[in-house]
Amino acid sequence: MTHTQEHETQENDGRPFRAPYVSGQIEGLGGIRAQPGPLVGREELIERGLNLLGQRSWLSLTGQGGVGKTRLALELAQRAARASLFADGVVLVGLASLAAAGPDDSVERVRSHVLSEVLKALGLPDNTDARGAECKLREWLIDREVLLVLDNCEHVATGVRALVPELLTYRSKLRVLTTSRDRLEHGERVLRVPPLPYRGAQGQEAPPAVSLLVDLAANRDLVLDPQDPDVLELSRLLGGLPLAIVLAVANLEGRGIRPLIKRLHEDPLALRDTLVHSAPQHRSLRAVMDWSLKRLTDDERAMWSIAAEFRGHFTIEDAEKLGARLGFDQDTVAVLVGRLLHRSLLESQPGSDRTRLLMPYTVRAYGLGLEPEGITRDRIKAAHAGLYAHQAAQAAASWYGPDERRILRELQESRADARAALTHYLSDAETVHEGLRLAINRSKVRVGIFGGQLRQDRQEVGDALAAIARHRPGEHTALEVEAHALGAFLELCLGQRAEGVRQLGRAHDLHAVVGGEVPPWLTLADGFAQWLSPDAAHARTAAEALDEAVLAAREHGSPGDHVLARMFSVLAAGFDRSRGAVEQAQVYLAQTEEAGSEWAACWAGIALAIAEHQDGRPGRAAKVLRPVLAVLHDMNEMWGRVWAAWITACAAAESGHVADAVRLFGAVSTMLRSIGVDLDGLPPWVRTQQAAKVRCLAELGTQGLHQLRAEGEHLDIDQAVNLALRLLEKIEDDAEADTDADLATTEKLTRRELEVTLLIIDGLTDAQIAERLFLSIRTVENHGAKARAKLGAPNRTALAARYAEMIEKGEL
Repeated sequence: MTHTQEHETQENDGRPFRAPYVSGQIEGLGGIRAQPGPLVGREELIERGLNLLGQRSWLSLTGQGGVGKTRLALELAQRAARASLFADGVVLVGLASLAAAGPDDSVERVRSHVLSEVLKALGLPDNTDARGAECKLREWLIDREVLLVLDNCEHVATGVRALVPELLTYRSKLRVLTTSRDRLEHGERVLRVPPLPYRGAQGQEAPPAVSLLVDLAANRDLVLDPQDPDVLELSRLLGGLPLAIVLAVANLEGRGIRPLIKRLHEDPLALRDTLVHSAPQHRSLRAVMDWSLKRLTDDERAMWSIAAEFRGHFTIEDAEKLGARLGFDQDTVAVLVGRLLHRSLLESQPGSDRTRLLMPYTVRAYGLGLEPEGITRDRIKAAHAGLYAHQAAQAAASWYGPDERRILRELQESRADARAALTHYLSDAETVHEGLRLAINRSKVRVGIFGGQLRQDRQEVGDALAAIARHRPGEHTALEVEAHALGAFLELCLGQRAEGVRQLGRAHDLHAVVGGEVPPWLTLADGFAQWLSPDAAHARTAAEALDEAVLAAREHGSPGDHVLARMFSVLAAGFDRSRGAVEQAQVYLAQTEEAGSEWAACWAGIALAIAEHQDGRPGRAAKVLRPVLAVLHDMNEMWGRVWAAWITACAAAESGHVADAVRLFGAVSTMLRSIGVDLDGLPPWVRTQQAAKVRCLAELGTQGLHQLRAEGEHLDIDQAVNLALRLLEKIEDDAEADTDADLATTEKLTRRELEVTLLIIDGLTDAQIAERLFLSIRTVENHGAKARAKLGAPNRTALAARYAEMIEKGEL
């Protein structure tokens, strides 16, 4: 094959052009030649790659074995050739067949092997000494515009690092594209090739990994439904790895999808190729991992094994803490984690405050089978469990304060690891109580409420109690009393009153056996259950019990327990229209704000909004609630958004915005299902919603109410929150207009117009004012226009002058 063969192709408009042919040959994904046609889910990467090839002299595609680096390199080469980006052609050089460089191989020797493969791909004679061969290559490259693609560089990286920089110094327009599992770290621009996304929402377009699985199956006359739960489960088990998808499709013909899923649950690395001509390193997922393992040092293998214990995302600090429990110093762990990143055995995702690390699914499955010398898997598991038990204990003791959002986010992100720690503790009678304490501490911090996963908190507390009954029958401790009381509280929060009352009875029975002081959580669960009584008269007597819970938590509970008890005391007063309920809520809100606890302050704001609404002042409720809902949405918090949207719908119904109120009630019903709450089990909420529903029904009729509610049920969370924010703005403006009509003539500025005017005078733009007042830009523009019209000011400058003049004359 000559190195500059040309062939004729067609441009989009049908006119022919001459383009350089691609010389050399590289085997495609998994040793199977790359198939023609577009790459699924890689269009953005292809676009970025082509742009970078035009800007940088050396681009390197990196990623784990089997992720499709070769296939992407071939696509980039093909598109570059078709677009005539390199006038003298594209040269493909496959290095997989070269023997891996050993510790005793000199850099020069490995470099000569790589050079030989380049010469072979170019069709240049390689029958002279090394110096002569390099002269031939230099002569050929001078003044040529060429793209040189070097595939599978990781096992001969020292030679590539030595050769490529020299080639780039020749007098040519050479561009180099390399593929490697390892980052070569020698001046190249890295483009990471990640696994394909494999998660997607039900009913939406299939994610790329699922689409690839379905398309490859169709090529073998196998029909797969991209919405089939079995197809989605198989995609999850394959981890978005293109090689794994190729191998899975090859195995589907003989096994069928369900037996294949069962086999992958047993062994995530079980897949093997059915073709005999595959490259050795791609014949199975295990072979891919074996290929990576061979090139690691003992310390790197140990770090692979240790990091594999993390179930989800983790940070370098997490790795350092786990390493410290196993005898590794902090700096050593940091270096080893960096090496795993360079070898594509870890992936990094930079965040706003910290970088998150993740071990790909198949890499982790292989790492769990590694056992470093002197460190058993059981010891790693115990250290990992201790890490997350300590995290939960620290969070329970310190979550209420300025670090609240960070603590909650970390606990939410570590749920899978905490669950693994719990499973480890509950498997042994000696550690089962440590598992119970872990479950209790995480539930106390309310991470399940923050992340909309309270059902998981309830399940984990229940699992721990069941494990204690299994491992230590007949033995009871005060910790179990606390756990049953906490379990009762969680059931009541979910609207499962019958189960909550049953668990509450069990807590009292155990306390009678164990004795000692009444745990604060038992007092809180008693008051909470009383308040949620279907008998409204009986529920009104719960205030005293909830106040006792506040005192008990302040004296004997963990820091922050009293904040939760106080919230329910304030909520009960607000729902029941108790005298001074609004003032109580205002004091509670001020306390949370003073503590710097942003999330607790949001919930205090919800409690105040409910009190204001029940007091017949929806405008004041809206003014409190609008910034609260905006902050909760920014946090991506689940429960608070639901109840903030719910009280917004109630206030909207009372304010006359019944159609949007019903839509929002429909959206809230969907949101409640997503977090597992049965509203019928929360009588104070039901009674308040019924009053709003009566108003809506009177105006809309049964058919209209059902139609609008159905529309709302199809809104997603963003649409529901935006609807709620618009309604709150309308309610607030309505209330201000009513107040201003009573206090002033129509020529006076309303309070909102005055706020906007003052901020305009301060020099803020409409966008800045909108952000400051939690308004839309259009609303700010309307208020500004009305203010200018009332004051006779044609523009912003005139508005400032006219306002100053009226102040001086006492007209405002």
